Amino acid sequence: MPPKKSNPFSPLSLGAQCTQPADQPFIDAGRALLKAGFLLVNRPARPYQAYDLTLAQMDVLGALARGEGASLCCSEIAERTLITKGGITGLLDRLEVRGLVRRLPSRADRRSVLVQLSAKGVELFRKLYPEVVRSNRSIFEKALRPEQMKQLTGLLTLLIRRLESELPAASPGAESSQSDLFDRQAARRGQRSGKRAGETGRARTLKKAFKNG
Repeated sequence: MPPKKSNPFSPLSLGAQCTQPADQPFIDAGRALLKAGFLLVNRPARPYQAYDLTLAQMDVLGALARGEGASLCCSEIAERTLITKGGITGLLDRLEVRGLVRRLPSRADRRSVLVQLSAKGVELFRKLYPEVVRSNRSIFEKALRPEQMKQLTGLLTLLIRRLESELPAASPGAESSQSDLFDRQAARRGQRSGKRAGETGRARTLKKAFKNG
């Protein structure tokens, strides 16, 4: 008979001593949300990985493709993606080197630079985006019914709005950290191909924390 697993929140555990029963639903929800996000971002064989793109780069291409006009400024890209202003410049540099985007001077403001998909970027997005949509749909359809999807989207939207309303003004160093996290996650995935460095300490800590979840 396999050994019985101990309950981390048993009456004698430190976790139980530090936790009020009324707090447990919030602990469970926060941990589940973090774990789901981690597993989704680090899921192997995501479509954009086959094109040597990071999640952050795919996010920027998507924002440009969804733009009402032909181009966006850096602040607009930051508002429409998971990337903050301090991390946009480096991402755009890498996408521009690959010929996927191009920068243009703004006619309305000489100090501003507009960004748009290049012809090569448009071609790549037309091919890649349907693959991303199919991948996401497959993941969610295996876990949730259509009505549950609507409920999940609505609840997450409420949570996101509340969190965004409480965001403090970030320093330049803090602004770039979110983009750096995306690139470190990409580095872990690229380790197998030898194109990027191995895992970061943060990823290993998360994996260890979630291993028995």
